[in-house]
Amino acid sequence: AAAAAAAEENPGGAAGDASAPGSPRPTCYSHAAPAPHAAPPAGATVVPPCPEFPSQTSVECPQCIHDQSRSARESQRMKRGIEDERAMLPELSANSLPAIEVGPMYFLIPRPWLQQWQEYVGQKQRQRAAAVPRPRPLPLALQEVLCTCHPDSPMLCMRPPVVIPKRNKYMQANPDTDDLVVITEEQWNNLSHLYGMDNIADPVALASVSSTAAHGIRAFLQQPQLPMEMLLQQQQQQLQANSQ
Repeated sequence: AAAAAAAEENPGGAAGDASAPGSPRPTCYSHAAPAPHAAPPAGATVVPPCPEFPSQTSVECPQCIHDQSRSARESQRMKRGIEDERAMLPELSANSLPAIEVGPMYFLIPRPWLQQWQEYVGQKQRQRAAAVPRPRPLPLALQEVLCTCHPDSPMLCMRPPVVIPKRNKYMQANPDTDDLVVITEEQWNNLSHLYGMDNIADPVALASVSSTAAHGIRAFLQQPQLPMEMLLQQQQQQLQANSQ
């Protein structure tokens, strides 16, 4: 009779509908605490058990803490290393190439290697997720620009850079397109300290590096042979300066 009365009051609903007034509310069977192996009480809605995680007893994962700490230390170490390299080679990191004079010794390094190093030391801390990889040891890159036809007297397998006069000195004419870039002896010593033979871990690769690649490709600027007209013009200017 009760069911019939409920149907008459709510013609569109079914008997025992949860939305009907006076209907029993669905009960989580896992929280009803029935007897073991007992059947669910009549009218109860059976749901999977609800796992609980009391906040008072929660602890951080020791392995996660260790991994995060190691990642933070590695990131900090890389940042300090990049800052040290940038401070050690400020002109080279800013792509400011040296003026070339007659007499001092210079060195040649591959332009692609230098560009990768400049990108490496120029990256920001916020770019660490997609960090530019550290360049490989410099002797391995130098070995690839040496001709293998004459192992006893290594020679370049590409043209050396061309220099042009500028303000009583000389500059590399095409540093952005040349295969090789001119650097000073001090810059070479610093790069050799950071990326020299000691950084090659593979014994096979270490054995393949020649003495020239290990100690650097040296370069000197010879006194250019000026045309006779220019020599006479310079002498005339010098005589006029002395007479004044």
